[in-house]
Amino acid sequence: RYDLFFLCDIDIPYEDTWDRSGEGSREIMQKMIIEDLRKRNLDYITLSGSLEQRAQKVAEVLKNFKKFRAVPD
Repeated sequence: RYDLFFLCDIDIPYEDTWDRSGEGSREIMQKMIIEDLRKRNLDYITLSGSLEQRAQKVAEVLKNFKKFRAVPD
């Protein structure tokens, strides 16, 4: 099981290439991913803004993150 989930928001430019199914599908997929995370009761951190802003947020979260450790018997 992962300790953290980062979810990239859909606010960055979208390049519709042959292997993607369009801008509308992008929003639908994002909603499906969020719904799945919520159903499984998994907390997530949404990354929005520019690439630099996203990287900065990840760095801040990781700086303050304390990994869960089981207490020995």
